[in-house]
Amino acid sequence: MNKFKLLSILVLIAVMLSACGSAPSATEAPAATDAPATGGTHTLVFIPGSASNPSQAFGFKMFQKHAAEYGFEASMLDGKADVAEQTKAINNAVAQGADVIIVNPNDAKAIVPAMKAAQDAGVVVGIFMAAAAPGDSTFYVAVDDKLAGGVVVQGILDLFPDGATGVEIGGQAGHPAAIDRHDGFTTALADHPEIKVLDYQNPQAWDAAQAQAIAEDMITKYGDEIQFVFCHWDNGATGVINASKPPG
Repeated sequence: MNKFKLLSILVLIAVMLSACGSAPSATEAPAATDAPATGGTHTLVFIPGSASNPSQAFGFKMFQKHAAEYGFEASMLDGKADVAEQTKAINNAVAQGADVIIVNPNDAKAIVPAMKAAQDAGVVVGIFMAAAAPGDSTFYVAVDDKLAGGVVVQGILDLFPDGATGVEIGGQAGHPAAIDRHDGFTTALADHPEIKVLDYQNPQAWDAAQAQAIAEDMITKYGDEIQFVFCHWDNGATGVINASKPPG
């Protein structure tokens, strides 16, 4: 088949940050000067969608690196890319007496009851790398993923001024970032009928092998009709590249 153009969402992060100025938040996080005094150590539990996700593993390293500066002791409970496991982890963190829980949700809606219950128990709940609806958390820190999806449309037009046909490989099914990236992309597409999306699928996790399998199926199904692939994240894009390589 012809080589297609690959657009990965994280290639556009610098553009989004410059456009947004800073990450949006439902409630502003405390400034450095508001950090708890030394001697009053608080506990922070990070609950990633999956500890095997490189971005989440790096995030925990940064929590560990900087926690003491703000009077916190950081630990992690793995969400294991599973809603039930992440819900159990949130409940366990509350039972263990956590002062703060930071969550990267596996599902935009399914873990909301557990997060609200944690807040009712007096725990500060933050959402990490994903937006949240008001009340779902005490605060959140995220880039504007809807804007990111819209920027991808402009990227396609930069490569194909007359329009093009391609496919979309989303992020983890149910993840708020994946939902917002798709929604932003779809909204921007409404003004550009010259861009046609043949197919859209989500993997069950932020997993490059799953993205590769989806890409392989799409290539088999659509072949040379595919001029571009919009993949929601960088490691997923690596899987798409592998899928595009000729056999042998």
